[in-house]
Amino acid sequence: ILDPQYNLLEMLIGIIEKEEPRQAEAVELATSLKDVLEKTANVTWHCKLFADLTVDELYSLMKLRSEVFVVEQNCVYLDMDDNDKDRYHVMGKIGDTVVATTRLFQKGQQYDEYNAIGRVCCSSSLRGLGIGKQLMQMSINECEKLFGEDGKIKIGAQTYLKRFYESFGFRRCSEEYLEDGIPHISMSRMYLEKPNPDKVYKITTASEFESFKETGCLASGLDGDDGFVHLSDYTMA
Repeated sequence: ILDPQYNLLEMLIGIIEKEEPRQAEAVELATSLKDVLEKTANVTWHCKLFADLTVDELYSLMKLRSEVFVVEQNCVYLDMDDNDKDRYHVMGKIGDTVVATTRLFQKGQQYDEYNAIGRVCCSSSLRGLGIGKQLMQMSINECEKLFGEDGKIKIGAQTYLKRFYESFGFRRCSEEYLEDGIPHISMSRMYLEKPNPDKVYKITTASEFESFKETGCLASGLDGDDGFVHLSDYTMA
């Protein structure tokens, strides 16, 4: 048995099978939930330096990245770009197979003032099950643990995933650009603090207002290297 909830769902299926109203729909739903738990309960999370990866882990990691970035996205490019060595790699594994991964950059390796998360990918067979969210949260946590807790992280995100990354506190900080023919935007994340009720903050743009409504927070520090206004760019009235 993988999880206490798994036991409950097995009991639920047994009970529902004895009931007449909407029996087929209820059994299908409960069976689907059971399948989700079976898939996700077996995922184990790891963070290793490149030199500490086993041969099997390295092969599985590179295979997953090729499946997602080259084959699935129909994009011919060189994934092995000499930026994997001396980097930490976050992996979600089922058994010996890597099913989700990112690589982490310390300040100065990718950006001068930011840590970074790159090569974010998850196996297509597990999408929609929350694995991607676990992957990003694990990657953020590892960045803070390994590189310090100032929370300054930057990513190059595929544009269609903007809202996904916003749910982790990232905000757009560049114009859209093409990378290997795919639309991307730069996004940055800073330490978020609750507004001080004793201060009055001046929010100057519509985008600031929308971000403030979504998060209820203001980001500390300035991000002036890209010309875009962040929540961090506020002044005391």
